[in-house]
Amino acid sequence: MTDTVDPRSQFAEYVARIIAGKECLTWARSRWHARTGRDIPFVETPLEVAFNEYKWNKKTFEANSIELSNLQALLRQSLEECDADALRNVIEKILRWGGVFRSGNRKWLDSIHREGLLFENITGALRELQSSPFTPVSFDAAGYRSNTGLSKVYSLALSDFAIFDSRVSAALQLMLWRFADRHDLPKIPAELFIHAMPHHGSVPRRAVYRGCPFPEMRNKTAAHVRSNRISNHVLSKAIAIARHAEGAEWCVRHPDALRRVEAALFMVGYHLPPNIAYNFEARRQSR
Repeated sequence: MTDTVDPRSQFAEYVARIIAGKECLTWARSRWHARTGRDIPFVETPLEVAFNEYKWNKKTFEANSIELSNLQALLRQSLEECDADALRNVIEKILRWGGVFRSGNRKWLDSIHREGLLFENITGALRELQSSPFTPVSFDAAGYRSNTGLSKVYSLALSDFAIFDSRVSAALQLMLWRFADRHDLPKIPAELFIHAMPHHGSVPRRAVYRGCPFPEMRNKTAAHVRSNRISNHVLSKAIAIARHAEGAEWCVRHPDALRRVEAALFMVGYHLPPNIAYNFEARRQSR
């Protein structure tokens, strides 16, 4: 890789090959083994296989798509009608769907709605996310929020905006690790250096490349929104590159192509392979 080539463009080309099945990914197909501590059966498959096995809330991709489509309609209606009460209610539903209506998000939502600032905050965040140039630090300084929960809200309010959670982050780290290793890079390019998301339990979702772990995010809006935007850019560009590629039909021939890739990465990112996971074995044995 030369200095004149944009690393994000070259990485997007690599991801396009993954979407088209020209490259496979290693992932833990039987996830329950991770919970029991037994050996985990990793498999090397095309990304389409991971998409076909997508499940969330014990529902298929199609069933979840219907639910998200309904939530998206309610969200966009509340924004169009400037209805702060309806906006608060649908955000709660989105967070509950995503399993992230926990104390931090709940307290934030109740507090900002009680202060009468919810509508202004969300619409301001959406405007900022679509602005150019975009500065993560300015987004944070303006009082906007970006985390696993709000990423779900923004993804339904905007087009071409992917959910960025600990699983998607882990899958992107896996692809970045392979991309950098293939090009024999001494480190992950700064333009692609995403953050690992905190997660519950001992399942590893933080990678290390040549002795350098991906930085771990601790509820930092600027770090999350920066990583989310890198994800949006790379995945959208990869889908565009793969648009006419044989083997990518499972994704690119559908209007929800980005959601399909995101769902597949969600499956891949449940548990990172031991050879790239950061200090996982030592952490597991210390428990």
